[in-house]
Amino acid sequence: TADREPLAAASIGQVHAATLDDGTELAVKVQRPGVREQIMLDLEIIQGHAARFTEHTDYGAQINAVAIADEFARALRDELDYVVEARSADRLRHAFADDETVKFPRVYWAYTSPRVLALERIHGIPMNRPELIDEAGLDKAQLARRGMYAYLYQIFDLGFFQADPHPGNLFAMADGRVGFTDFGRTSTMSEMSRDQIADLFIGIVDRDPDRAVDTLLEASRYRASDIDKAQLKLEVSRLIAKYYNAKLGDIEMGELITEVLDLTRVNGLGLPSDVAVLLSTLAVLEGVGNQLDPEFDFVEVTAPFAKRIIAEQSAPDVMSKQAFRSLRSTMKVLTALPEALQRFMNAASAGEFRLTVRPQGLEPILQRAEALVNRLSFALLVASFVLGFSILLSRTEIPVYFMYFARFALLVSAVIGGWFFLSIFLARYRKR
Repeated sequence: TADREPLAAASIGQVHAATLDDGTELAVKVQRPGVREQIMLDLEIIQGHAARFTEHTDYGAQINAVAIADEFARALRDELDYVVEARSADRLRHAFADDETVKFPRVYWAYTSPRVLALERIHGIPMNRPELIDEAGLDKAQLARRGMYAYLYQIFDLGFFQADPHPGNLFAMADGRVGFTDFGRTSTMSEMSRDQIADLFIGIVDRDPDRAVDTLLEASRYRASDIDKAQLKLEVSRLIAKYYNAKLGDIEMGELITEVLDLTRVNGLGLPSDVAVLLSTLAVLEGVGNQLDPEFDFVEVTAPFAKRIIAEQSAPDVMSKQAFRSLRSTMKVLTALPEALQRFMNAASAGEFRLTVRPQGLEPILQRAEALVNRLSFALLVASFVLGFSILLSRTEIPVYFMYFARFALLVSAVIGGWFFLSIFLARYRKR
């Protein structure tokens, strides 16, 4: 049986309480009729606007608005398919099966479809109701740390995490566990991105601007000619100096992440989508922790995870694996090189080789040349008018009204010509 009144409602669907014949309580999420078709139409409009924004504005190209819109569309399409959400919930439940500090709901596949999701119901107090948590006698500081540890394990160990950690999706259970719900928005992070985040974090905390800059450049999509590395290092050094004398507990991670994102945007560094999603998730997590425990030290909790990742990078077995991968990649390149050179030589000998040259710094010269051509064309046009009307006036058989018109046109042409030559003279005088 299912309750007609929803437990919760959102724009895409709503959640109803249900009970199986054996007494098992479920939380069943049902998608609203017609919402999928409407969202797909909206996504087409958004992606179209993003393409035009990228094409016609420097800022759109700088932030890669098309990639942002595509990532948003991909995430929203996944949210519309409840089978994808069910797989995410199942994956996390199995990953934390032996952890007694958190609870991930079981998926009931027999009642799950692309538009209906049946999960084990989790009873608890939403994390955004700290006063009720106090009344229940639960330890808010412990809940904050348990929830944070679970997220950091997802990020740094699994490389797969729930990307929507707002307090309404987290519950304080009666036995002190943290219950997780709503797995529609998840993100996968590559091992390389994970290592880069750890490097960036340690570079800032350990006040090492060179490490932070190198990590930003490595993580971003950039062309070397477009980046002023010295200026970037200066700005990173200023950011580090801002927190130089601060204790770990005094560093607000949300503010720091915002400043890092602003720094990458201003300098034209496009971070991969998984890195950007992770940074925004960490900022939200700090807010959740502080809401539960004002003394919650996000940096102190996070630093050991980041330092462990850095230590693992230097482990002999990891370095040997990386060396083997690099060697294998190099061998692939060397093996393919003769064939690539042969194709290059064949294209060159067949006259199919094209060299594209993009000169830089010639814009002022081209603008001056264009102005010179325009002036010359204008001068020739005025001269032709003066000459033509002068010839007409020299003829005696033209009508009287046309003669007056020719005289007027000749006078106008002479005035324009005089103004044109005077402007040239004045321009040269100003340059002196």
